[in-house]
Amino acid sequence: MIVRQDRILPVLSDFFNSRLFGPDRAELLAAQIPANAAEQARHNASEENALHGPLRRIDASQDGLIKDLEALHDPARATPLTPAAKDAMRDRIQHRFAQLQANKRGTVQKDLARLARHTAATTTPP
Repeated sequence: MIVRQDRILPVLSDFFNSRLFGPDRAELLAAQIPANAAEQARHNASEENALHGPLRRIDASQDGLIKDLEALHDPARATPLTPAAKDAMRDRIQHRFAQLQANKRGTVQKDLARLARHTAATTTPP
């Protein structure tokens, strides 16, 4: 997209003259910062809440895997498993648990840490 110089220069000139070099620039900036900081805080809180949902689902999945692993040793099982089937099931449960921990939980925790750093940086007074 090409913008003609005769159309953009008046807009840029007005912006520079009022926002960057104008006599009211400090007041204009001060009026924006609290609103932006409050908006950023609301956004950060919303994003953090959204990230806790996947963590709860990961916890539920891992709890289910642990119950399945515990059930391998339940003598009251309707259909007893052979030792080879138990070993195969145990290996797959452990593999899936590790996947959830490393990939899914790790990603969410990195996002939460990034958000915490960003929140601290934006709320720490200079």
